[in-house]
Amino acid sequence: MVHEAVQHKLKQVVQKTGVKKIRVHDIRHSHAAFLINKGVQPLMIKERFGHTDIRITLNTYGHLYPDQQKVVADMLDDENIKSFGSTNNRSNVTNEDESTNVNPRQVDYSRDSSREQQITGENSWENGGIYGTEK
Repeated sequence: MVHEAVQHKLKQVVQKTGVKKIRVHDIRHSHAAFLINKGVQPLMIKERFGHTDIRITLNTYGHLYPDQQKVVADMLDDENIKSFGSTNNRSNVTNEDESTNVNPRQVDYSRDSSREQQITGENSWENGGIYGTEK
């Protein structure tokens, strides 16, 4: 009954204003887009919308999170600048013990990389393995 009353009132408003047809469900999506744009976390949206599983929320509204990788990368860059005090070259970090520049993209972060290289005798990254270094 409530849904029908809301739908009826919405139909009257749409006709009066001359905008294209709007469904109640469209307002729900607009509300989600607004919340995402304002930085509301997916778990809060899940709870607000009554989804039983976060996957429903993310599958439905995940496309509304544009450029989040860039946002994360910028945040990490800002933290690196705070930590290392450098604004000149973000790709190189000075290793104070050896007084050399280390490019983070060339560092092997895998915990078993030396073991993997001992087994293969070569750089396993180049051989398509899951461990290795980037050159």
